[in-house]
Amino acid sequence: MILRKSGLSDARKETPGKGRFSNYDIIEFRTDANPKIGSLVLNGMAYLSRSDPTKACDEFSKALKIDPLDPNLYYFRATSRMMLNDFQGAILDLDFSIALNNPPKPSYLLTRGAAFAITQSYKEALRDFSMLISLYPDYSQAYFNRGFIYRMQGSYARALHDFEAYERLNPDDKDFSGFLRGYRLSTFSYLLNLSSDWRFN
Repeated sequence: MILRKSGLSDARKETPGKGRFSNYDIIEFRTDANPKIGSLVLNGMAYLSRSDPTKACDEFSKALKIDPLDPNLYYFRATSRMMLNDFQGAILDLDFSIALNNPPKPSYLLTRGAAFAITQSYKEALRDFSMLISLYPDYSQAYFNRGFIYRMQGSYARALHDFEAYERLNPDDKDFSGFLRGYRLSTFSYLLNLSSDWRFN
């Protein structure tokens, strides 16, 4: 049996390789390769589906004792720790996932970047989202997340660039298109106000 898990909470079906949910978002885990580990992983996923991340984390930890070199197991436990608001623990697990998988899977970088952002480690979050974009340039959620951080930091032009990249990859996201229209207007007004203070003589 192959367990397929998306690295994103938004699992809308979109064109493979584009948009939020793309073909390399899927993490495949063969539950029949090692029946003991497979059983623990399936139990962990069942606990996650029932919103019980504590028990899920315990199952993934048991699996890691059997195979401490499987990057997906660290990612699964990191997902549980994110739900428990244990962001530092999630970052540590994702460090292992990324070190053990070269190049790292998009979900590893996206989740670690989100954990860094939540803990206000914005430099590290930007690093992960930028790395994700360099490796997978059509991975739209990375543009959205990086743009959001740029916006918070007052880098409005950089944010606009990333938001426009996200929109190009998600032309059917009408809610976001409405947001972007308003953001363009507010950014233009902000820059216009700055220009009124310029001195030329």
